[in-house]
Amino acid sequence: MLDRIKTVFLKGLLALLPLALTVAIIGWAAVGTENLVGYLFRLILPGDYYVPGMGIAVLVVVVFAVGLVVDLYLMSTVWKVLDRGVQRIPVVKSLYGGIRDFTRYIAMARDADQVKRVVLIKLNQHQEVIGFVTNPSEIINNEEKLAVYIPLSFQIGGLTVYVSEDQVTELDMSPETAMKRVLTASVPSPSQTPNKR
Repeated sequence: MLDRIKTVFLKGLLALLPLALTVAIIGWAAVGTENLVGYLFRLILPGDYYVPGMGIAVLVVVVFAVGLVVDLYLMSTVWKVLDRGVQRIPVVKSLYGGIRDFTRYIAMARDADQVKRVVLIKLNQHQEVIGFVTNPSEIINNEEKLAVYIPLSFQIGGLTVYVSEDQVTELDMSPETAMKRVLTASVPSPSQTPNKR
């Protein structure tokens, strides 16, 4: 009886935890953003003109504006210079690099034009890994190779390997499904787990 109670409680906890953590992180980010940006606005604007929530609203507009201009040649050049500069700062580069990699492979999973192929790469006779072809024609040592990005499970980061076409097996799987499998180490969701009684 006690085991059954523990099992039911654990199931409830595991069902609620992702939602609770998501809400907590979004709430924390929203409050932090409003406190920081709102503080700057209160310094600039007279007290009567500031409305709570203005900081978040302005930040959303700024992010959208950056999204519009980031692909322009001048902005992409400036962004690359900033990127290289940040990566020279000792401790900051590790944190920045991890966050950048994480956002890149979230974007990769959503952008079907950038990642059209999901493949298996054979490591040895018994092991294979899922990868995403990011460049179908990369020249390495005067040989044409595929650039394949392999994200790591439960981590921020991954690695890019360069392999020949005959070393990969095409998978009939969407990039979104493959990314979800890799990032969660194929741990099944409760709906996929058989109900044992």
